[in-house]
Amino acid sequence: MRHAIQYITLMLFPAVILSTAGCGSDGPELCTVVGIVTMDGQPVPNAFVVFTPQGPGRPSEMKTDAEGRFELQYTEDRAGALVGKHDVTVSTEDIPDEGPAVKETIPAKYNRAGAIEVTVTDGANDIKLELESGGEIADDGFDEVDDGLGDE
Repeated sequence: MRHAIQYITLMLFPAVILSTAGCGSDGPELCTVVGIVTMDGQPVPNAFVVFTPQGPGRPSEMKTDAEGRFELQYTEDRAGALVGKHDVTVSTEDIPDEGPAVKETIPAKYNRAGAIEVTVTDGANDIKLELESGGEIADDGFDEVDDGLGDE
């Protein structure tokens, strides 16, 4: 009986190790996605970049830094994005907790219609999102944000 337990343990151990390879933690396997957003060749700072999988799964996102660079986060604790095709949106529109709202500066075709498609592959991904100015810029009317206090 003792040899049977050792045999089963030896047979199952590699299967358990192989089934968890690449996972790193709870949840789906993610791949590193870094990149840069430019418009007309110039870096786009403080833009929200969202990769939404075309299949099942949650989006990954990040805000660009002063040089237009980003590294996607899947959750607060996990960096990366799911493997596969993603619809990508880029937007500078923001309603911060403090201070005035930030209006959109990116043409609507990049932030409303999901005109950008990117395939995330297994391993590390370095994505260049090269946008062109021109076209309609969405106006969500932040000047008229209702604070719930009525007209005073």
